[in-house]
Amino acid sequence: MDSLLRLISYAGDRPASWAELRDLRTEPGEPGEFRLLVPPGVPTVEETGNPLADAAAVMSGSTAYAVRTAATFARRAGGAVSATRSFLDDLRSGSRGQP
Repeated sequence: MDSLLRLISYAGDRPASWAELRDLRTEPGEPGEFRLLVPPGVPTVEETGNPLADAAAVMSGSTAYAVRTAATFARRAGGAVSATRSFLDDLRSGSRGQP
């Protein structure tokens, strides 16, 4: 049985884009059977696992710049907090500067 999954995006009441997945099956298949044919020129983005960074990767314009900057700042701030906490823990335990 052939299946079709269709996604149609609209701009107002007119179709703006159309994507289809054909010949879908629900039964397990061999790992090598799956093929994704991406037409030339279609942008692709690898997921990072960070929803904010993943959303910003597909945005454009000044909003995207602001979101990417915020994601970078949050990632760096998280690293700084972790390093500071580790430093303070070392000071408290008295192990700082000992071999």
